[in-house]
Amino acid sequence: MFCAGNMSSQHIMDLMLKLKKYQVNFKIAPPDSQFIIGSKSIDTFSDLFTININGINKPSNKRNKRLFDLLIAGLLLVLSPVTIFFVKNKWGFIKNIFAVAFNRKTWVGYHPGHADILPKLKKPVLFTSDIFADKNLNGETCANLDTLYARDYKIENDLSIVGKGFKSLGR
Repeated sequence: MFCAGNMSSQHIMDLMLKLKKYQVNFKIAPPDSQFIIGSKSIDTFSDLFTININGINKPSNKRNKRLFDLLIAGLLLVLSPVTIFFVKNKWGFIKNIFAVAFNRKTWVGYHPGHADILPKLKKPVLFTSDIFADKNLNGETCANLDTLYARDYKIENDLSIVGKGFKSLGR
């Protein structure tokens, strides 16, 4: 692994050319970045590594996420006589409000199947991909979205996902 903060780009490339005959994989850590760059193929993101900078498993982020869940559940409960007309599954919407309020669910979380390698979250009402209009994302894209969400958690992301996926809050 090379660190671009300690070596020039030219020096890294020279060393990579000299080591090429040993068939090794190279990783480069750019200065002031949250990523380590490297891949076995230029066509995939399979070896893109991230460093846990503002991870969802930090105690402060766990608190913030739970506070967000409670505030949104309370707000939706108070506004439910109006907001219920904007969701697809009305009974599911009411059930989800109480499930989130009683800490059995969270408003935003990972896609099924990807959660086992990421920090644990409650079962979600919405997924990270609900921020996009295109709901037909492939599994690799969904896994990448989940990883980015867990690595750099922000309440603003939860708020955006809840806003974009509002119709699906009864899921």
